[in-house]
Amino acid sequence: MPYEQMPGNTHLVSVDIGPGWRAYQPAGLPGWDFLGVVCYHGVLGALALSWTSGAYALIVDGRVRFLDRATVDAAVLQAKVWSNYDPLV
Repeated sequence: MPYEQMPGNTHLVSVDIGPGWRAYQPAGLPGWDFLGVVCYHGVLGALALSWTSGAYALIVDGRVRFLDRATVDAAVLQAKVWSNYDPLV
């Protein structure tokens, strides 16, 4: 199965923290923490963090694509901020 392409806004990186990663990687892999779903330059997949190197990766059906650390750090931080967002406060 090829990487799923998302139309438009392919220059953006977005992260959704949570269990949605199982749609792209049905089972966990040894040595990885799965954090959620990432859209990285238009490609959707599971967002994972390597235990050994601390590198982020986009994983789809066991295929690993390493991602730029600074870009993903910023997207993860933004996802954490928005997940705690309460418009009534």
